[in-house]
Amino acid sequence: MPAQWPVAVNFWADPGDAQATTFLQSLAPYMLRLGAHVRFQTIYNVFSLEGGSEELCLSQGLYEKYPRLYCSFEPNAQVLGLTGSEVVQESLLQSCLYDTTKVIPPDMKEGEFSREWWLYQQRLGDPNNGCSFNGNGKNAWGPACSQRVLSEVLSGGQKHSVDLCMADESGRRLLEFSKNNRGWSIVAMTINGARYSGQLAPEPVLRAICSATVNPMTNKYRAEECNDIVVDAHTEEAPWLRSMLDSRNFVSILFMIFVICLGLSYLYYRYAKKQLAAGMQQRVQHEVQQQLQLYHRMEEAPGKPAAVAFYSTDAAFYQHTLRISTDEVNLLQQQQRRGGGAALSPGARTRANGS
Repeated sequence: MPAQWPVAVNFWADPGDAQATTFLQSLAPYMLRLGAHVRFQTIYNVFSLEGGSEELCLSQGLYEKYPRLYCSFEPNAQVLGLTGSEVVQESLLQSCLYDTTKVIPPDMKEGEFSREWWLYQQRLGDPNNGCSFNGNGKNAWGPACSQRVLSEVLSGGQKHSVDLCMADESGRRLLEFSKNNRGWSIVAMTINGARYSGQLAPEPVLRAICSATVNPMTNKYRAEECNDIVVDAHTEEAPWLRSMLDSRNFVSILFMIFVICLGLSYLYYRYAKKQLAAGMQQRVQHEVQQQLQLYHRMEEAPGKPAAVAFYSTDAAFYQHTLRISTDEVNLLQQQQRRGGGAALSPGARTRANGS
């Protein structure tokens, strides 16, 4: 995002759009912490009709003189009994609330902030005392609930100023501004004049806003609150990360990882040992089979000791496998050269059988 401070955010929204209202309500706690570092202006989806039903348009009080001039779509939550007239009335209320409560900090001439406007958004999202499209009674979304929440947020004098704004030309000028500055879609956002095309959720939006406050000279946030807000927004989107910040839970997780790694190492050791033993057994069997192929038993007369005929002249094999002396090896080799098998002496045969 283009670097500019304070950050200028334009948000096109419709109070009857569930996604937009949920986003503003979840963003409110962070914007209250950022304060005048962000100049957040909401532009409402207001249009005029050439004809058709007046249920979509304001038509009471001052606006009887401007039929079908300030209209909005019905809530996309499909709430029975609510029409575009209630939506544009909510747009007028929020516009007047911001306009009558905004302040410009003395140390930030280009800044602009309305604490009451964000408190109102936060209170609307209260699951117990707020206003929702699926609420019942006093919590059902509509003008009555909005007025109740407004009375809880503002002082008597502030609420009187909002009521006057909604009833006179100053409020109509605010609606006229929204009607003449419609966005490319019902819900849209720009940050420092650049289109924001990311996910409409607090964490990515706050990252984009805070990145626009980076001082190119120091590469740090001009809004120091961003250092904590970005982290808090991330853990809010991922609640399982909150417990990991606790030192005891962090140690417990490290211990569990150690135990798992130890168990996996033991299982691998047993597997490797088993594979090594099987491999050694196969190699020994293969070696024995090769050596056995080098000789065969000779048939001898009854009563005579069995002789072994050798067709190998490998002296090392005779000595190490049959455990016989060098002289006996030489004798066996001479007998083989004369023809026929070579018989072991009784002592050598005994040692060979013992081996």
